[in-house]
Amino acid sequence: MTAEKAEGVWLPRFVNGEELEGWLEGPSLYEFSNQLGDEGWELVNITWQAKEHLTHHRLVFKRPIEE
Repeated sequence: MTAEKAEGVWLPRFVNGEELEGWLEGPSLYEFSNQLGDEGWELVNITWQAKEHLTHHRLVFKRPIEE
């Protein structure tokens, strides 16, 4: 997932390389991450990148393989 700051709030924008429809009106990064946790996903890594005037965070989640 890639998150960007919009109007002072971090929002998820891309998941698996695909832009989320209506991402500017969607849940905050905190709320979205909690939803993923409720579905069994675990946050395993966070990186950030600053390019010109844009900063974004990349979050990596995993969940156990279902048997």
